[in-house]
Amino acid sequence: MACTHEEIDKDWLPSDNKLIRKHPYCRCCGKVKNTSSLRAKRMGFFANILSKMRSDFERKGIKITQSQIRLILKELELKEAFDVFSLSFDVQKGLFIEVVAKYIGVSRRSLESYL
Repeated sequence: MACTHEEIDKDWLPSDNKLIRKHPYCRCCGKVKNTSSLRAKRMGFFANILSKMRSDFERKGIKITQSQIRLILKELELKEAFDVFSLSFDVQKGLFIEVVAKYIGVSRRSLESYL
């Protein structure tokens, strides 16, 4: 079951630019909140991308089934790729490309163009 992330005090931690600053963290699970400008996206964002990919690839003769989309979203959910509290969009992008490339036989460059 996913944590609801109750934000509490801040702790001194290194940020993306290697400077130390205060970051809030979750009282329950201990995950540190992402404070970068690249905010994580929710599941709907990636579901819309998959839907657009499906219609574009269908015109090119590559079939993406509904079950493939469900498997992709389920695996991303298991990898906690939709945790908007602690992940950045860059991390989500990497997870998305990794999982989609596993289920759909297209190049990573092609997948990156949708993000």
